[in-house]
Amino acid sequence: FAVLHLGEHHLYGGVREFLGDEPLRQLEEKVVQSFQKSDIHEIFNLMDRFFGNHNYSFWHLFKDEQRLTMDLVMESVRKNTEGLMNRMYEDNYPILQVFKEINLNVPQQLKIPVDLAMNTKLTNLFKSEKTNVSELKNVLDAAERIDVVLDLVTLNYLADAKVSDLMKRLCETPEDDQLIQDTLELVGLIEGSRITPEYWEAQNFAFATKKRKVNDFTIARGDHPTANGEEAFSELLNKLQITV
Repeated sequence: FAVLHLGEHHLYGGVREFLGDEPLRQLEEKVVQSFQKSDIHEIFNLMDRFFGNHNYSFWHLFKDEQRLTMDLVMESVRKNTEGLMNRMYEDNYPILQVFKEINLNVPQQLKIPVDLAMNTKLTNLFKSEKTNVSELKNVLDAAERIDVVLDLVTLNYLADAKVSDLMKRLCETPEDDQLIQDTLELVGLIEGSRITPEYWEAQNFAFATKKRKVNDFTIARGDHPTANGEEAFSELLNKLQITV
């Protein structure tokens, strides 16, 4: 039984001989009552009386528990940091444009966190399950307008993974015209940016879709084929350098 205090990174609690379910149930009831009253001091008193006065620090944890604790701590830190960087970017975007227009170098104290904020935005967009091409375009355009230094190693990898995932889904449902259009728009957007994925895995899925499911692709439309969908698919293959 233990209480984790992330702010100070310590555990408070202890172990004792098992006395049965009833004493533990009584302790649980009292702890819950104290917690509902925000009486933290009484919670510690209850634990002292039940377990004895023993303190255990972060360093007493097994490695896996230490890692889990640090993950919880760093998740909170990461969110706070992202929030600060985003506010700095939003508050200073107009002045960054002025620096660009009059050909002055942006002070590093401002440029570094803004670059981090923009790269974080792009990273989160590529990692998102839903593909928001419009928002990606807005962020990429803004990055170009203020000369953001993109983390191309990370973004190339994430863009490659995103397109591969979409092509895998398309391979499974080749009749999905909207998915074809969304993937085509994303690949077109990437093509016009500084991001340069390899598309090796995406090409494999595209080739499999073209070679193995071309009949399904046509038959699935029945008596109502959609020429626009097939044209978009052909254009997508061309952009992925798959011969049509």
